[in-house]
Amino acid sequence: MEASFAAIQTYISKREFETSVIQPLFTKQRESIANLSELLKKENQMKELLDQQTGSAKKLDLPFLWKYRRPLTIASIQDQIASSLIYSKQDCTHISAVAHHIDMLLLVGNLPKILEFLHLTSELLACQYSRRSARKTKFEDVIASHTCLKEGFAVFTDTWNKLPTKDHDLDKETTLNCFLVDRDRRKDIVPFTLVERLISVHNQIVQTRRNDKFLVCLKSKDELINLVASYRDDDKEPATYNWKDVDKQVVAKYLNNKPKINFSFDQLPIYDFAEDSDIPTKLRSIEYSQEMLGGELSLAFAKQLQGRIFATRDEQRIQNLTVFLNELRIVINYLSKASQIDEDIKLMDYAEKTLGRPCCSSLIPEIKLKHVKHVWLLVKYEQTHQMRLCGHDVFDDVSMDCKEMVPRKLTGKLHDEVNLNSLKTKNLLMLLFEFIVLCLNKEIVRDQQDNSYLQKSLQASLHTYIKDTYGGKAPAEDLPTIPEEIQVKHAARAWRFIWSRYTGNSDS
Repeated sequence: MEASFAAIQTYISKREFETSVIQPLFTKQRESIANLSELLKKENQMKELLDQQTGSAKKLDLPFLWKYRRPLTIASIQDQIASSLIYSKQDCTHISAVAHHIDMLLLVGNLPKILEFLHLTSELLACQYSRRSARKTKFEDVIASHTCLKEGFAVFTDTWNKLPTKDHDLDKETTLNCFLVDRDRRKDIVPFTLVERLISVHNQIVQTRRNDKFLVCLKSKDELINLVASYRDDDKEPATYNWKDVDKQVVAKYLNNKPKINFSFDQLPIYDFAEDSDIPTKLRSIEYSQEMLGGELSLAFAKQLQGRIFATRDEQRIQNLTVFLNELRIVINYLSKASQIDEDIKLMDYAEKTLGRPCCSSLIPEIKLKHVKHVWLLVKYEQTHQMRLCGHDVFDDVSMDCKEMVPRKLTGKLHDEVNLNSLKTKNLLMLLFEFIVLCLNKEIVRDQQDNSYLQKSLQASLHTYIKDTYGGKAPAEDLPTIPEEIQVKHAARAWRFIWSRYTGNSDS
């Protein structure tokens, strides 16, 4: 019995040992072997993938994520398109153009903010700076007093500085004149160059028959790279792509509904420099469209002007002429901003349309827009004449540098050249007056780089002006001679002296 009991206990102990120790050990061993086999299997898969000996692995296998791929770049896109044996140049027209111009296209999207900045700058600073002062003022000083320009300035300068080719960079130290559109400098100005280049690259790749709402632009190079990557044919290296489908997608995503932009200099916001805010300068800007009134027409206008003047008292005459000049000023301001002028439109019709009301001063129908400069000069001369008759000072808009007294010994010489009610003296008065108000006004004189012209002979300067303006239509040889010693700086006082001799009134 004892032997049997001992045998049973031994059996139970062995079973417990097997259950608690042996079986778990072998179970863990089998699991370890299975895990090792799986790892070995995956190692083989990874090796096969890296060695490119087999087809593609399952997408979720970890080693697949470790596979080396050549990085896709804009340069590699261009190389693959150029070397493709499957797709022709026609299949890849648009993707090639976008890839080629990618650096510029990344900037095209800034165009609206750039134009907004130019408009805002032009409006906020209008007439505050002359060309001379704009060349001396740093833009950081402008921002200090106009913080609303800061964001637009940053976009403008950043875009300019990223252009592939340019003469110089822009920063806060750059002077104000670099950001202003000057109607007298149509070439090599920064705003025109920047806008023209952005529009040019846009127009090179857009399609026709589009609406006019959007620009061709990308946010980053990765945007185009990711689009190309999504059309990879398989997982093999070197990679191949369906360039024909990529090209179609480029058209659909970037080029459809994009317009070709027609752009010209006159579409930019022209800055009104301080010296351009006066009428003489604006008249010079429309000189190309102007001509003199014919002899009969000039006489008819003179009679109309005289009839209106002599029907009123002295001070009322001056006031009427001033109102007339103000209406002409508004017309000239509008004309100076126009890209084209229809010269044969009736001046009266254009004035009433511009003013939005009937003009206070009527004009004979034969006077056209092409006569506005001559009309203004005749009215301005008559106003000045009436002011001198009333003893008022004249030439308020003329630079003080040109109002020096004529030395007494020179007035004696001038006295012998001009005469009372002489036709030649009247012609000299008219032409000298025109030269003074158009060429010697404050802003133009202030902007001169060289002041030595003030010491030039008034006679020679006047003859040069007449020749440049009228050619042979107003021969200077028929005019009384101004003594050579009288200089440009004496111009205003010389005119007053000649006026007093012609009219017989004292120049007091």
